[in-house]
Order: sequence, then C-alpha cells, then structure tokens
Amino acid sequence: MIQLCFTLYEIKFLLLLLMTLPRTALHPLKSYIVTGGLGGFGLELSHWLVERGARKLVLTSRSGPRDAYQHLCIKRLRSHGVHVIVSKADASTPEGSTQLVKEALSLGPVGGIFNLAMVLSDGFLDNQSAQSFKTVCDPKVNGTVNLDNVSRQMCPQLDYFVAFSSVSCGRGNAGQSNYGFANSSMERVCESRRSDGLHGLAVQWGAIGDVGVVSENMGGNDVVIGGTLPQRIPSCLAVLDRFLQSEESVCCSLVRAVRSTDTSGSKKQDLVKTIANILGIKDTASLSASTTLAEMGMDSLMGVEVKQTLERDYDVILSMQELRSLNVGHLQEIGGAGGSANVRIAAGDAPLQLNISIPRIGLPDETVVRLNDVTEGKPVFFLPPLEGVFNLLEVLAKQIKRPVIGLNWTLAFKDMTTIEEASAHYIETAKRLNPDNHFDLIGYSFGSVLSFEMSLQLQPKTKVNLILLDGSPTQLMVSTEQFREKYQANDEKVQHVEALVTFLMQFVPINYLKVKSELIAIGEQEQRVQRAAEIFMESGGPKSDPKDIALAAEAFFRKVKMMHNYRFHKKFDGNALLIRAEEFIVKNNDIQLPHDYGVSDSITGKCETHVMSGNHKTFLLNNLEKVSELINAHI
Repeated sequence: MIQLCFTLYEIKFLLLLLMTLPRTALHPLKSYIVTGGLGGFGLELSHWLVERGARKLVLTSRSGPRDAYQHLCIKRLRSHGVHVIVSKADASTPEGSTQLVKEALSLGPVGGIFNLAMVLSDGFLDNQSAQSFKTVCDPKVNGTVNLDNVSRQMCPQLDYFVAFSSVSCGRGNAGQSNYGFANSSMERVCESRRSDGLHGLAVQWGAIGDVGVVSENMGGNDVVIGGTLPQRIPSCLAVLDRFLQSEESVCCSLVRAVRSTDTSGSKKQDLVKTIANILGIKDTASLSASTTLAEMGMDSLMGVEVKQTLERDYDVILSMQELRSLNVGHLQEIGGAGGSANVRIAAGDAPLQLNISIPRIGLPDETVVRLNDVTEGKPVFFLPPLEGVFNLLEVLAKQIKRPVIGLNWTLAFKDMTTIEEASAHYIETAKRLNPDNHFDLIGYSFGSVLSFEMSLQLQPKTKVNLILLDGSPTQLMVSTEQFREKYQANDEKVQHVEALVTFLMQFVPINYLKVKSELIAIGEQEQRVQRAAEIFMESGGPKSDPKDIALAAEAFFRKVKMMHNYRFHKKFDGNALLIRAEEFIVKNNDIQLPHDYGVSDSITGKCETHVMSGNHKTFLLNNLEKVSELINAHI
C-alpha cells in the first residue's frame, strides 16, 4: 500500500491549480473558417485567433474586401505568417458550404468554424414578409445547418463549432422578430451537436462596441440600447475565451447600463445625439442652440424618422413645418423635460429656405412657369424635385443669363406610370417653346431622372446639354430602395401607405402609427387616398379643396414609384455636368455610391463633377454664386 503525505503548503498549491481557468489555444497546423470574416467583429476575431495560435484562416465575404481597412487587416495577418484565403463561397447553400470546407481542408485539418454572417431586415411584424424572413435566415439558419451537415461528414473531429447569436433571440428586441427567429434556430443546431457529442456553442451577444453595425450607425460606445451598453471588443474576446471552454451550448454576454438618478442632463444630450445621428451629423458639439433641423439637412425621409422618435419616446407631436423649425435648443428642452415640455415654435422662427421641400397642395394648371426675367436667348429648361415646387430653383434661375422655364407636373400626368411616359410629355411641351435641335436641360433631385430620360429620347436627332443637380438615376434609385427596406414597404399597398403618410406629415401633425394602421386597413387605393385627404383636413391642414389634396397625394406616390422602378435602357451619348452636395443623401454604410453618383456609367462621355458644401437641401443656397457660374459657363 502506498501512502501519500502532503504538507499544508502543498495542499494550498494544489487547490490553486484546480481553480485556474482554462485558456483557449489553437493548433497552428489546423485551419479555421470565419463566415462574415471581413466584417468589423470578424476581423477582430481573426486577429484573436492568430494570437491564440491559428496560422491558417478562411474568411468569407459576399463581396470580398471592399475598403482599405479590410485590405490592411488581411495584409497584417499575412505579415505574421498567416495563410489567409478570402472566399466568396455562399454557406447558405449546400454547395457553398462544401466548397468552403474543401478550401479549408486544402490548408490542413479543419479546427474550427465560426459563423458570424448576418443580414438585418428590421420591421414590426405587420410589415414583415416571407422574403424579409428568408433574407435574414439564409446566412444564419441555412448557413449554420449546412456547415453542420458538411462538417459532420468532412471534418467530424472539429474542435470548435461556434455561431454568433443575439440577445434579440434570448430577450427580444422590437422590430427584429425575423432576426430573433434566425438566431434561435442556430442555437437549436448547437444544442443538437452537443447532444450528439460534438462541439456546439451559440453566443447571445448584446450590442457590440468599437466595430460593426451599432458602432457605425447608432452613435458609438456610449449609446444605451434596451438598457444595455455596447460591449467593447477586448471584453467580448475575453468572454468568448471562457465560453469556448464551457460545456454549455448557449451562452449570453451583455453589459447592463448603469441607471442614473439624474437624467435631465443626459436626456438632453441623448435626444440631440439621437436626432443628429438620424441626420448623419457626428459632431454635435459644433451645433449652436439656434441651429434648426432644416439647416442641419433634414429632408422628407429623415423627417419621418425624427417625427417618429419624438412621438414614440417623448410624446411630442409636431407638424412637418414645425419640425423643420425645431432647433437644438428646442431638442434640449424636450429632452430635459422628458417630453413634457410645451415647446412653442413661432412661425417667424423658420428661415426662408425651410419651405423649399414642402410639396404643393394640388397640381398647377399652367404647363410651364417662367423663373427669371431674361427674354433674350434660347430657353433653359428646369425640372423640379419630388415636391414639385421651384422655390429653391427660382433663386438659382435669377442668376442664369438666359431665359429659364420650369416644366410643371400638371393634371396631364395623372394616369402616367413611368418616367418614360412623363419625359415624353415634357418633350412635347419643351419643343413647342424651343423648336431648335439643341436643348439645355437642368434637373434637380427627382428632376435629374426626368432630364436624363428626356435626353435619351431627344437623341440622336437633337443635341442635349445635360446638367444634374445632386441627383442621378442611380442615386435616386438607391435612395428609394433604402427607404423601402427601412420601412419594409415590400408590396405596392405598403408603399402606397408609406407615401401617403409621408405626404401628410409634410403639412399636419399626425400620429404616424395610428394613421398608417388606419390607411393600411383600407383595401381600395382610391378610397385610401380620399381618407388621407380627410385626415389632412381633420388635422388642421391649410384650407384646400379635398380633391386637390387627393390629387397632390396621389401624384407624390406616383413619382416615388416611378423613381424606384426607373432603369435607363441605354447610355446618354455625350458629356454631363454634375453639381452635387458634399453630404450624401443616402446615409448608409452598406451602400457605397460612387463619387459621381454613377453618372459616368450611364453616359458615353465624361462626367464633370463638382462637390459643394452642404447637404441635399442647402448646397444650392450655400453656394449660389459658384453653382450659377458653373451653369452659365456650361450652357
């Protein structure tokens, strides 16, 4: 019999050894797959895997490396002796998953699969569709299931099988029922693997700080989301290290926000930051208390989101005119009072340019309108923005050295459904005023699409001088598509309702959700328009004929639909002048618009591009002299 004798010191030493936490170490001869590996978190995870010993990585991305930072990260990984493959294989299909594992096996035995792929398509359940669920589920549900099936056959000795889930699954998050469903499905796959004796781990992450969607779109590491703060990357990786060594199939990690008893100061800052973020303004410190939302660049679509924020979080209902006049001081007052402040906005507070984006009530009777007093020379034709008014362009027209004629959107367009039809009608009108075979067309915003299509139809018999003001077919198509995705307007009925609600919010204070639900319950489109006209009158809108209101609302919807559906069928044969705002009207990090809004891809000649300070609404007034000089030199 062997007797073991230990001193007290040795016993304490053994206890210390037993309490030590395991540390994840990766095998340098094995390969590791990271789907979504070129995203913010994916790149950070890749560096962490290398720190823990990995030397062979397969990173997937639908589009490959797009920006300089992604290329830099890959270069740095390779400089450390890491073999990096960037694969475009689609793991949401069985074939793509098989290809992905084969690529990893070409480097060595597969040691781990980390599924970080994700697509968001947020919206309340009544705005969701089968397609929005499929879009979100493809990379998560199909991707995880396929990788599980393929790995069981081709690399059953896998060390790690990890899926990045979300608290939107475990705790719920408004507007993310499809995302929660997709993450929940991934977790069931991981539980199934554990029950079969294989590794499977799903991590329910809260908001992630430093990189990714929250950091880029919602205001950085200090924003409070659902009572939580974004978790910084070093903390995430430290937690992941512990989770990888646990025997649980589903783990959760989030950072609770510390509740403060003094909310008045932070509330002011939060509301100002929230609104600034919607408007695409990063530095709120430079804003004075008298700066209005219109001066900050709020357009119609942004106005809808700002209005919803004030109604939902602060119980403040304002008309769109009042919203344009709202300034930083008002926002601080609302935030400081928690929404109970009685904010009064004097009509005289709003500067003159605030009316530039207000749609007119009714449609004009006259086909054309003269925008300056010049009578000598051939006319220059202006085409208006979506709102159908020439307020801003009239100021510019007075600086033009030739006669300027605005082409109105009249009742004649009532039954037209395409940009092509509308452009053909405009050409007939323009030819009566200018029988010459040379045309000068200037289009602003929505008008840029009309002027472009008119140019195509006039060629080759007529020479066209094309000038675009902060707009192009590509830019406007992307803008309307972004709006459709944001509000889940996936069918014509929802699109029609969103357009009507947006139109109403230009004039009268309404409850967005209530009006939207009322209109969406009406089946017939004509009855829906009539009800919108009634709501306009009931809400205290400017005194107008209900028929005029209905016509204006319907025209607004038709133009939005035309703009979204338009695709040019051939290239414009010639050069073009683009004068655009410094700030993109499309504020989405996932959408990369070219410097020239894609104009050079739609013409055979060169696109002369000039960038002016300001946004879609302010760049003309801020640079009136420069813009007029460029136009006068070009016509």
